[in-house]
Amino acid sequence: MHPAYYQFFDLFRLNRYLLWMLIPPAILTVLGFAHGVHSLQQLSGLAFALPLNGLPIELQQTLATDGLLRLSQISLTLWVLTFFFVCWLYFAFRNLVALFEQVEHTPKQSALMFGRLMIGIFFALRMMLRLWRTSVHERHREQAKIWLVPVWWAILIAANVCKICAVVVLQRATSVGEWSTGYQWMLAAYCLYFPLYLLTWRLAQQLARFQYAHWQHPISDSTRQNAASPTPVVQA
Repeated sequence: MHPAYYQFFDLFRLNRYLLWMLIPPAILTVLGFAHGVHSLQQLSGLAFALPLNGLPIELQQTLATDGLLRLSQISLTLWVLTFFFVCWLYFAFRNLVALFEQVEHTPKQSALMFGRLMIGIFFALRMMLRLWRTSVHERHREQAKIWLVPVWWAILIAANVCKICAVVVLQRATSVGEWSTGYQWMLAAYCLYFPLYLLTWRLAQQLARFQYAHWQHPISDSTRQNAASPTPVVQA
């Protein structure tokens, strides 16, 4: 009985789900930004030391709506990033095994591959750059924009730093001034998250196209031997 090897998985199938997962947080980002700017304008004429519980009911409801939009956007973004890093990246790296090696498809091998991927996420920029370089077919070398990965990674880090600062400040906010400062951090996060969604989609589409080209037009044996293997890609 011949062993079953890993088969190529077309990432475009996952990209359909990724697109529908990116749309809701993108919409909430626009709504949260617009509503947040409106809330800051309403608070701009008030004293910074004024307690939040001393605001008119209408303003308190406005701030509560901002909080709901913020929580919804953060939750959906976390869901998208979890899908991207845990599911999408797993199949992207598994494709490298299917394209460059003949590895028997077993639960143990899949668990080891997934574990190495999770360890590699701690060095995500290095990991993504190697994934990008290895996935690019030789006929697409000139089309591969390597700058896309570090820009995507920098925006991801900056957006999450702004979000964390916003959450910390807003949770402790008891006055108009503290709330305004916290929500300025959140507005900065909104400004970064929207391009992050666009770059994530572009990166996913490009990588799917590069790997599909490998599958349709296999490289030569000599090039295959020189190609980076999936195992060191996901190692630290």
